Amino acid sequence: MKFCSLKCAGYGKFNARWNGGRKIDDMGYVLIWIPPNERPGKEPYRREHRLVMEKYLGRRLDFNEIVHHKNEDRQDNRIENLEVMHRGIHAKYHIKKLQK
Repeated sequence: MKFCSLKCAGYGKFNARWNGGRKIDDMGYVLIWIPPNERPGKEPYRREHRLVMEKYLGRRLDFNEIVHHKNEDRQDNRIENLEVMHRGIHAKYHIKKLQK
């Protein structure tokens, strides 16, 4: 169906079940709802730590760029707790940590 506006469609804050646009996924990451007209893809939610880092860098993250939580708290998305790592380096970091 097509609607004249997000309000008529019941999206976002206009939905009766609106919870502020934040939720926690099964892996413990904070997800942020993105309005349909601002989404880069079809997914309605994006991980907050990636949004925080993209805003800090002033650009979109590459597929091979992982945002690592320094203190390993997936809900602590302060910029000082985040660092960008290449996907391969991030995997090696966690493998090495498991071997200790």
